[in-house]
Amino acid sequence: MARKKPTPQPFRLSDGTFLVADSGMVSAFRPAQTTKPLSRLRRAISAFMSGWIKPPASQTSEQGTAGTASPSTYAFSLQTQRYERQQIIADCRSLILDEPRARRATLMTARESVRKGAQVQFEGSNRLAKRASGIAEDVLRIARPKLVSWAWMLPIEGDLFVQAIIAGDRIVDAKRMPAASMERLTDDADEFIDPIRAFAQIDVNTNEEVATFPLALMAHERWDHIDGDRYGMPGIVAARRMARRLEILEEAQCVRRMTRAHSRTLWNIGTEEKPGKPDDVDKFKATNGFNEGRREIFDPTEVAKDFFGNGPVNAEVIEGDPKVHEVDDLKYAQNVYASSGLPTPPPLYNLDAEAVNRDVLDDLRSEWLKETQTLAEPIERVLRYLIDLALLLAGILPETVPYSVHLSESSIEKPSEVVKRIIDLRNAGLLTERQALTLLQPYTDVEDVDTELTELEGERQRDADRETAKAVAMAAIKPQNDLAGAPG
Repeated sequence: MARKKPTPQPFRLSDGTFLVADSGMVSAFRPAQTTKPLSRLRRAISAFMSGWIKPPASQTSEQGTAGTASPSTYAFSLQTQRYERQQIIADCRSLILDEPRARRATLMTARESVRKGAQVQFEGSNRLAKRASGIAEDVLRIARPKLVSWAWMLPIEGDLFVQAIIAGDRIVDAKRMPAASMERLTDDADEFIDPIRAFAQIDVNTNEEVATFPLALMAHERWDHIDGDRYGMPGIVAARRMARRLEILEEAQCVRRMTRAHSRTLWNIGTEEKPGKPDDVDKFKATNGFNEGRREIFDPTEVAKDFFGNGPVNAEVIEGDPKVHEVDDLKYAQNVYASSGLPTPPPLYNLDAEAVNRDVLDDLRSEWLKETQTLAEPIERVLRYLIDLALLLAGILPETVPYSVHLSESSIEKPSEVVKRIIDLRNAGLLTERQALTLLQPYTDVEDVDTELTELEGERQRDADRETAKAVAMAAIKPQNDLAGAPG
């Protein structure tokens, strides 16, 4: 009986490769694997990450660190930075809750920067551009109700984190994350270490990590950012000290006015010839409801209490500074606080407006509107990020459909002057019809530029058809008139 040849046994390596020895020959192979195609979300993230790749620092001339002065203590400084940042944000949030001037000035600037809404304009009118325009409009429909919130919190908290919420192949929401709990996972040069784990949310009470986010699914804008730092800085952070001082001055003025306005009485129990006894004074006070209280140093009712004597009492009032009301310390503090610490010029929200003439007010408003554009730019970048991601999810590369996102600028010009200027530019051929309609949209009832352009084209075609029909009719009538007028 023939001896059965043994079956060669494969040997598996750690990397998944199999080695087989047969007849003195060693073969290496890997089993065939089937992989599912990447989902659109993964393809979108991959496309987004392709622009992030940069050469390692060891392959460049980069030296030193950018975000820390002491690399040896950088890891320890992150804990201090976390608590300090949370406290600064809490202070600034408290300021806009308790201080009406800060709330009014910051909210007014935020509303003005996004008041006219966002517009997206795609180049071209082919099918792909129209499809991309519809996707962008869906994103704007989600973002528009949140623009004021984003524009308000960015200078208040110093950072704006917006998470894209995705379901299937489209963006269904855009959520602003609390800046106090969000952290950038970057190195000491503020470079992301792992783009898949770029941001983290921390529980501010337990310091535990709640969630991490990839770079592709989180937009981060920083206010008053210094290159190399991890985070931005609130725009009203320097107003905190002056706000506390102003609060003390205002409280002192209130107490001074209450003290000066209230009248008090000196009650004499007895006469000089027959002074009253201390027991008589106490009995009189108890009988008539003048209870003494504890007479603490900071007793708030002390300024309203009457005086009591037992007859031979002589009181002489020693006046303080009679001109203390003329000291402009309160006005000075309010000027420094409102003019330097808050983003909106005080006269624009009726603070000391009577001391400013019309020309100065117009100049202040003009300069302030330029500042609101500084706030509009990061909001535009967030919108562009969301639209780019939505296009990638739909299988469209943003580079193939060039577009622009902008928040309409405010102006001190009257609406009629703006409309006339746009029409003049259009008549001079310096604006296309689409550009002119986009600029006129805030001043007219035009809701959709593409629909309006289609309707205008239809009207032109109908007018042309009518003119053609009229010309044909006139051409048919003319020979008949010529024949009728010919000699018989």
